[in-house]
Amino acid sequence: MVIATITLYRDAMGQARWRHVASNGNKLSNGNQGFNSARSRNDNLQAVSRGLGGCKLFFPIQGAEVIIDLGHNDKLRIVNEG
Repeated sequence: MVIATITLYRDAMGQARWRHVASNGNKLSNGNQGFNSARSRNDNLQAVSRGLGGCKLFFPIQGAEVIIDLGHNDKLRIVNEG
């Protein structure tokens, strides 16, 4: 079961951003700033994940998604919209 989705996207100013939403639609967290590059955004998200005891994240190419198995039938979905 997918328990949460992380969406990678670009805002109206072209800044790379991310948001983390639970399967029930509740917002769990987000990058509170825009990043000049997708790499900076991904590095920030990976650091947040490590700080929460999370797993190694994998970032799909734009327009794709990846599902990460967290164990115990829990999965994390990462979608790259830009």
